[in-house]
Amino acid sequence: MILRNSFASLKSAAYSGLLLGAVGAILAGSTTVSAKEFKLPNADFAIASIDIPGSWKPEAVDNGVEAQTEDTSFYMSVVAAGTGKGIQEDIEATKDMLKEHKVKIDESTEKSGKGNVNGFETDSVTIKGKDEDGPCTITILLVSIKNKVIIVTYWFTDSELSKHEKEVDAIQKTLKASS
Repeated sequence: MILRNSFASLKSAAYSGLLLGAVGAILAGSTTVSAKEFKLPNADFAIASIDIPGSWKPEAVDNGVEAQTEDTSFYMSVVAAGTGKGIQEDIEATKDMLKEHKVKIDESTEKSGKGNVNGFETDSVTIKGKDEDGPCTITILLVSIKNKVIIVTYWFTDSELSKHEKEVDAIQKTLKASS
């Protein structure tokens, strides 16, 4: 009798999980619909654009946009570089911003790489660190668009990455050159 009730409870929980997963997938799909397009660096001089879901509470900043997941475990900023500073200075400014937010960066973990986002060549710097939520990762992605550079900064709690990977990938796929 106890086994049957336990099995029924497990079965009910599994169905509930499937239902919640389906609802979550529908809601995740709907966040794309309610995404807002941001022109980089701004609407007057746009070289690129990106769509950020409203659930990330995106805010326009100088030369771009910043946003954060509702659970605050994933932060991203997307800005056009070249505001009189060089790219290395922009990377250092990003590191300084992280330090202001009490992120302890472990410079010995810094790794560089090359890649591609939506057909645009990229260079990246990934660094491990620690913030108030524990171990975190910071990735600074330099995206070449129209002989300009877009800097995408990802700062996330390591244990929460899998929760947001698909959403981040979907956002990244909206990055495009302006016509």
